[in-house]
Amino acid sequence: MFRNLTKPAKIGIIGSVVAIVAIIVYSVVIMISRIGKIEVSINVAPFSSVVKLNGENYGNNTKVYLEPGMYEVVAELEHFKTFTKEFVISEESKQIYGMMDYADDEGEKIYNQHLKDYLYVEGIYGALEDAAGEKLHTKYPILDYLPYNKAVFSLSYSMQEDGTPQINIKAEQVYLESAIEKLYDFNNEISIADYKVVVNDFGEEFDGVSSDVANEGLSAEEFIRKKYGETIAEYSIKTKNFEGSYVGVVMSTTALEGEPYEYVYRTILKKEGSSWKMLATPYPILSRYNVPDVDSSVLDEINKTRN
Repeated sequence: MFRNLTKPAKIGIIGSVVAIVAIIVYSVVIMISRIGKIEVSINVAPFSSVVKLNGENYGNNTKVYLEPGMYEVVAELEHFKTFTKEFVISEESKQIYGMMDYADDEGEKIYNQHLKDYLYVEGIYGALEDAAGEKLHTKYPILDYLPYNKAVFSLSYSMQEDGTPQINIKAEQVYLESAIEKLYDFNNEISIADYKVVVNDFGEEFDGVSSDVANEGLSAEEFIRKKYGETIAEYSIKTKNFEGSYVGVVMSTTALEGEPYEYVYRTILKKEGSSWKMLATPYPILSRYNVPDVDSSVLDEINKTRN
């Protein structure tokens, strides 16, 4: 059949085949060149600025393929202050974005002419913040319920340097136990002991953690009273036994005669042979941040225990 074709037809078919082969080869080359790379969006407002990654011009308001890693991003445009920022590119971080500040009146005019660029990048900021917030709440479910404010106490959180949340309790002494109870009432499946919990403006009355002390047949309550002597004489003490020779201790006392509320402290002891070891400085609420070697479920049970 090919023989019966005219010469122009043959040339046309051959040309088409060559074009198809060229496209296939080009596509394969592109695919190979992108192996191990990540598709990254570059958007630095205004989009007329020149964006360089590690000194190489990659364009602006575009998508490129980059190997994972750290990139120093520099954006420059006349009448604008230079934008410089480091970005780590990974499967979880595929955006290079920013907004340049104008440096003079001419830059302000350019800024006003490119407001759409800035609005677009603001949208990227907002979307990334929303995604980060959703991811944070998934990992730390207690954040779904915070902040929580009542007239008598407040529960909030702040982020620590390591990126984990810290729960903050702000309450007068009379309402402190109610605040702790509320933390557990939010969701029974959430372990509060997995979080660092700080009682604001609440001084720790007892200092330090005990070293091994000879038991001499003392119970956990007797050990506590012997350790602190007159300091704890007026305290009501409740103990709760757990597997692994752990004993939870809840100490409470009326603040002053006639006052309708108590000071409450919690700690945990461990029996080792004939000795008691106090594993935490007494505090209103325990967590694995101050008792790292004890299971959270044990600490939660102590936190829920009332005298």
